[in-house]
Amino acid sequence: MKITILAMLAVFQALGQTQVDLGRQAKNVDFSGLPFVRPFRTGTALPATCVTGEMFFLTSAAAGSNSYGCSTTYTW
Repeated sequence: MKITILAMLAVFQALGQTQVDLGRQAKNVDFSGLPFVRPFRTGTALPATCVTGEMFFLTSAAAGSNSYGCSTTYTW
């Protein structure tokens, strides 16, 4: 009986969540400028700063040499 009541309360609470606002409800959200979600940030020049593991797609570079990864902080 207790499990049924707890399950019902959980369902009602889940249904009460009507809107997700990642900007306020999550930490360190960066969807690379939206309106589309891309796996890499893009641009015609590499940013001056980066953090380890960050990726960047350089649109002004030739195909095959346009994906950059930040190996250590500030090093593409």
